[in-house]
Amino acid sequence: IDVVALGNMCVDVLLPPAPIPSPDALKTDASLASLDASAEAKDDARWEVGGNCNFLIAASRLGLRAECAGHVGDDAHGAFLVETLAAEGVPFRDLCAIASEDAQTETLKCFVLTDGAGGHAFCSRYDLGPWPLLSRVDVVDEGAASALARCSAVFVNGFVFDELSPAAVRSAISLAKLNAAGVFFDPGPRAFTFVSGDAGRKEALDTILAATDVILATLEEAAALAGIE
Repeated sequence: IDVVALGNMCVDVLLPPAPIPSPDALKTDASLASLDASAEAKDDARWEVGGNCNFLIAASRLGLRAECAGHVGDDAHGAFLVETLAAEGVPFRDLCAIASEDAQTETLKCFVLTDGAGGHAFCSRYDLGPWPLLSRVDVVDEGAASALARCSAVFVNGFVFDELSPAAVRSAISLAKLNAAGVFFDPGPRAFTFVSGDAGRKEALDTILAATDVILATLEEAAALAGIE
């Protein structure tokens, strides 16, 4: 395996253009519940794979043998994600086994709002917590562990710590490191929360930086990680 992407598997739900609520109104449990109950959430014509899926599809189209170690629920959105990746030649490996009655095990959906004039916003469980979403996961399951142990590289982005504890991420990366795999870290927008966040966020940053071989960041993200104003 050339590369395994760790976590951050989600389905983007594209909403029709409309006025975008303020962040205080949008990033609430009530708002997310309303979006989750909308017709668009159930209309697969408005679904696209998101998160690390985009990286995996690009890698596969470039000829790399790419796999993912992630989590989806036993639901229509999860089936859509797995089938979409399979059509692109990307096998899906279950990251963990969790009781299906746990609401946090549903496939992650990210609602994409646009105002028709270039403005956009996002709303998902990543925004609301409780973090990490899969708090009971400390080690990865057999299928994901096998993929990680056989890969040449692991791709991790900053959102993985919204999903997994530092201990779980450390466990997954350690499996790949035993095979001398390189670790590529793209902090993305979460770069701005690692340093300014709580002790848990600092632990997450220390965990990934200690294992990372290559950091993929914009100038602003790199400055945030380094604590430079």
